[in-house]
Amino acid sequence: MKKYRQYLLNLMLAACACALSCEDDYESNADKLGLELTIPGQNIKIAGYGQYRSQVQEGDEAVVTVKLPSDVRSLTITKSVNLAEDTDYGTNGVLTVDASALSSGGEYTFLYQGREEDIDQLIGFAFRAETASGDVVKSDLTLAVAAAPRINLSRRKWMFTSKIWVNKANKEDILECEKDNYYLFHADGLMDSFYGSNHAGGCELEEFNDYDAWELSEDETTFKMKYHGIFTPDVFVTDTYRVKTLTVDKLELEIHIDLSWAGESNDEVFIYKYVAAPK
Repeated sequence: MKKYRQYLLNLMLAACACALSCEDDYESNADKLGLELTIPGQNIKIAGYGQYRSQVQEGDEAVVTVKLPSDVRSLTITKSVNLAEDTDYGTNGVLTVDASALSSGGEYTFLYQGREEDIDQLIGFAFRAETASGDVVKSDLTLAVAAAPRINLSRRKWMFTSKIWVNKANKEDILECEKDNYYLFHADGLMDSFYGSNHAGGCELEEFNDYDAWELSEDETTFKMKYHGIFTPDVFVTDTYRVKTLTVDKLELEIHIDLSWAGESNDEVFIYKYVAAPK
């Protein structure tokens, strides 16, 4: 499904670029007049007069520098969603930039924060500048908004799919009865654990632990889960994991466990793998 959505988005992006570049009145002197869009550290220019493309994660802000003609008189920005004007943006879909923000021969900084509702949609911004000499300069930015893995943690249930015992030559160690287990990581930092209906074959005691809270470090390198035993509700244990993989549909956590009591070493390394599923 994810590959299909990405294919559909790419197809829409290509259709938009083609449609805009083929308009009779679009091949203006936009690039010659210098209405350029830039984002630091990114090459966002694509083929066609005034055509640009970039991406941003939800919650993050796209910061676009608009280079203005020397005798700029006005600047408007029209937003579209899936090629239809977004009438909730600006005034009926058009943002008119205040004249005080336009410095002659200077730059205008355009800001847009990616939102959840923008994900997998074709978000477009049409920039139109008019000069004192009567020239109209147009450029278009297509913005792809991607889900943020951190935020997405609380939108899905996370199915337990694999447990790798690193010290045992990366042996797969998940039990069959564990494959119906999953977690819910709530946005407020609380969590719930679900152990499915299959407890035979080594999972007879799995429901004795009840998970309470989770925490992802700011740099997304450390993941913590706090739990208590059902017979000791006031005694909490926190497991600390190293984040190996975090995407919108995959979570892989590494933990070091002392198993010397079981005849193993005091530093056995396990990797727990989870995949996202709809709630």
